[in-house]
Amino acid sequence: MIRNEIKEYFVSVGDVSELRATAPFSLGSLTSSGALDPAACSGAVTLGAYVDFDAMPSDGELVFLRLYSVDRTSEIVFNGVSLERTAEECEQVTFDITSKVRTGVNTLEIRTEAEPLDVGVVRPVEIIKTRYALIDNVSVTQTHEGGKVGLAIRLDTLGMSESIRAVATLVSGAGQIYYGGFTKGRASITVPDPLYWWPKGLGVQNLYKLTVNVYGDMAIEDSFETRIGLRTLTTASGADGYLLEVNDTSFIPMGLTYRTPTKRYINDISAIIEADLAAAARAGVNTLVIPSDVPMPPDRFFELCDLYGIVAIRECADVPRDSDAIMRLSHHASVGIIDIISAGDDTVGITDTIREINRDLELSFEDEPGAYPFVKAIASYRTICECLDRSERNLFSESVENSSGGSLIELIELVSKTHLYASNIYDFSYVSQLVEAAEAERFIMESRISRAKFCRAVFGSLGRKPGVVGDGLIDVRYRPTALMYRAAKFFSPVVAYAKMRGDSVEFYVSNESRNDYEGTLVYRIIDSKNNTVYKNEESFGAASSSSRLVCARDVSAYMAGNERRYVIEYSIISGNNVTYTSTLMLSPAKRFEFENPDIRAQISGEDKKFSITLTSSAYAGRVEIGFEGTDAVFHDNFIDITQNTPVKISFTVIGATTTAEKLMSELRLKSVYDIGKTYI
Repeated sequence: MIRNEIKEYFVSVGDVSELRATAPFSLGSLTSSGALDPAACSGAVTLGAYVDFDAMPSDGELVFLRLYSVDRTSEIVFNGVSLERTAEECEQVTFDITSKVRTGVNTLEIRTEAEPLDVGVVRPVEIIKTRYALIDNVSVTQTHEGGKVGLAIRLDTLGMSESIRAVATLVSGAGQIYYGGFTKGRASITVPDPLYWWPKGLGVQNLYKLTVNVYGDMAIEDSFETRIGLRTLTTASGADGYLLEVNDTSFIPMGLTYRTPTKRYINDISAIIEADLAAAARAGVNTLVIPSDVPMPPDRFFELCDLYGIVAIRECADVPRDSDAIMRLSHHASVGIIDIISAGDDTVGITDTIREINRDLELSFEDEPGAYPFVKAIASYRTICECLDRSERNLFSESVENSSGGSLIELIELVSKTHLYASNIYDFSYVSQLVEAAEAERFIMESRISRAKFCRAVFGSLGRKPGVVGDGLIDVRYRPTALMYRAAKFFSPVVAYAKMRGDSVEFYVSNESRNDYEGTLVYRIIDSKNNTVYKNEESFGAASSSSRLVCARDVSAYMAGNERRYVIEYSIISGNNVTYTSTLMLSPAKRFEFENPDIRAQISGEDKKFSITLTSSAYAGRVEIGFEGTDAVFHDNFIDITQNTPVKISFTVIGATTTAEKLMSELRLKSVYDIGKTYI
């Protein structure tokens, strides 16, 4: 087999013709580099290439044209002959061009009328010559029975289909090796002692390496390699209502929605996906919901979901659009649940089509797409400074208004209900992120403790659209938001939650782990100077996959008249370890009588690994740690300092190495007390 990549292309758009470009590229990348005038980017776009053939294909030789990541509905033309129009957001498409090849120069054209800046070649197009078979797709279905897992492996090929020689090899992380030979494109492997794949928080993400080799006369002709996880994903209906089960263990989907980035002119789409999924992993999500109105993400997205233990739930209202993608992605451990959105008379047909693609997929049926609330927030101040000119760095600039999607007024109103009015956009970016995180925490925790029918603790969006206003765990410059740091707490397997009901505070515990949990709930009332007014504790047990009320305490004797000065802090202690801590303010932050916390800091470490130690003289709410010239990812951030003893937090510097002294000079701390007191 011979593979040749087409790397050199010409671009025709508007008044521009035969502009040269090298893959990967897009019109957006060409305009940002100055090679193309943005004013010329309108109308139909043609991406073309010249392919040289020294001779016509010999008898028995086949020639294929393979395109990857075709982002929009396009017409593929080879030597003036239209091959077909590709499906929208097609991950991979292959054409047999054996009969269309001619000696000398051949022409390839990709014609599209999509949004010009998004058009480009993400991965080089391939010309493949073979006398045997080219692997088109490998799909895997699993049968779990008697403690064993049977794998049925389907091999789809182009070219030779009869009497091909192919072997599947499966290797576990522990080094166990299993083989299966193919007959008529089918092979089977039995794993007698399976290592299971679990979603995050429930266990280890065991993955097996699956390799399929197709052989020619003397050597391997083509190969396919991927990783698979052995697991079952099913729906269940019990006393708590509708839940999902993985490996016969119930779990509540906890996470966010995910919208595939569509701006392909960002140089490396994989970098965006990897940043998104890394943030999701840090936040502890076990589920991402892909809405029906967005394209399926590429294979790399699901590879990372497999690695991080994230279940991908696809809402589906139109199988013809997704059928190819579902087939090609079905071997991933993270792919297994399809929500069929009400399709009327088409529901049966959609169901049958998906069953034909993969009988292991678990289907649920919904009347309408899931309603997953979200709150928009302003990006970090460093991002604002990088994205906006100084004249645009205010709430009412055109850039901020345009990126808000018309929700700026709603955001201002929501923020003003709980926090003091910000005197500048720096303050407002901080406060808006606090509100976004608080709304998410309230929704997720209420979902977890109620465990209502069809419960999905899913909030907002993982991927932020371009612009300084949006929702997501990271902003447009990949900087973590308050939501990411707070989510790492409320997505934890075992959490506590406090809320007021009349004069009493109710304490709940949610256990989404595979094991029963024994611990102690410690709670106390502190004043604005971090003095303890009242303290108590309660031992509790929480069964696996359950939520319960631990206790309710009347605190009116302590709180009456002090709502603006007192805070309730509560923690879960297991053994000698504090595994979870949070706070409950009984009045809005804008009404709370904060003392000046006078936060002091010390930084130690070197290279990229550092720690910061904070002390304060009073209660400091939602302290944000940041640096003016350096990016960092913290073990924790937007923290409450509720005691007079030092708080130590580790962090990793992103980018060039630095020193503790330099970081101290760049340090910027902000707490709720500082709102309205910073002028820039």
